[in-house]
Amino acid sequence: MKTKQLLCALLLFIGLSASAQQAPFMVCNSAGTTCTPYTDLTTAYNAATAGDYLYLPAGDFTLGVWINKEIHFIGAGFDINASITTGITRISGDIILQSGANGSSFEGFYLTGNFKNYGSLNAITFAYLNLNRTDPYYEGQGWTWNNCVVKNSVVREYLYLGSGTSYLGENNTIMNSIVNSFHSMNHSTVKNCVVSIHNTTNYCFNNIKNSVVKNCIIGGQGLNADAANVSDNILFLNNATEAASGQLINAKPFCTEVNNSYGITATDTFVTATGYTYNQTFDYHIKATSAAHNGGDNGADIGIYGGSTPWKDGAIPSNPHIFFKNIASATDGSGNLPVQIKVSAQN
Repeated sequence: MKTKQLLCALLLFIGLSASAQQAPFMVCNSAGTTCTPYTDLTTAYNAATAGDYLYLPAGDFTLGVWINKEIHFIGAGFDINASITTGITRISGDIILQSGANGSSFEGFYLTGNFKNYGSLNAITFAYLNLNRTDPYYEGQGWTWNNCVVKNSVVREYLYLGSGTSYLGENNTIMNSIVNSFHSMNHSTVKNCVVSIHNTTNYCFNNIKNSVVKNCIIGGQGLNADAANVSDNILFLNNATEAASGQLINAKPFCTEVNNSYGITATDTFVTATGYTYNQTFDYHIKATSAAHNGGDNGADIGIYGGSTPWKDGAIPSNPHIFFKNIASATDGSGNLPVQIKVSAQN
């Protein structure tokens, strides 16, 4: 996989150098043996077959179609601190997925809008993304997100994985991400996240059942205490929260709090962060003096730098990343354009 990704990164860069125009969108088969460039995102998507990888250059783009086949988007990243050489990849508007998109993955870009599901979806992966929220295309249709993974991502508003109180997204895993709040999910796990609050409320979990929240930094109270919230059977384990003891479960049935730290603040917890929402200037590493230090599983720190998929500074995508470039301003005497690039692969 790394060899394939390195080849595609080089092809993207060569395309930029050779044409002196917008770098192409590269569509590669799953084996990485065939790659074809396109200059438009929608055209590239339409040309891809199920299972293909679509590599996006830095820049601002729109997608003019709904996604109805398995596809794997990989951009240049969403944090300019990590993508200073290439720039970031930004897609404007919403991305709408139909059930044919099952098994797709999306990585390494900033989405100005939402991921919307038109129908129930299965096995979608979001990684190294910055998105507004997940949402059903039509409310109340019973559409859910199931067996999905969200990792190393920023969710500026919330993850809405089901539809109200009756239809809950099943078997989802959210890890090492910064998320404001979670809604409508069942048999799921939230771990090593930084969690804020839902809009201006004091809660950050609503209509959650049979799930575990562990090793997280939680900026507000836990479960919505309102009678309309149907949450039950939730385990809060090894978290650090601003809430008082008992406010994570807020008297919801069959819920328990185990080994949590209460009454923390952001400034006492993080190296530089003053809040729980994403800010490129914040450092979310845990202070050695914080209760969250060594407070997680196996004595690891609580938060996004702990766990099995620790946050990569700058949310660097998993594909080989261009960190240096030097393009000559003119061709040499042989008509060649000298180009020097350096690419590093992630561990």
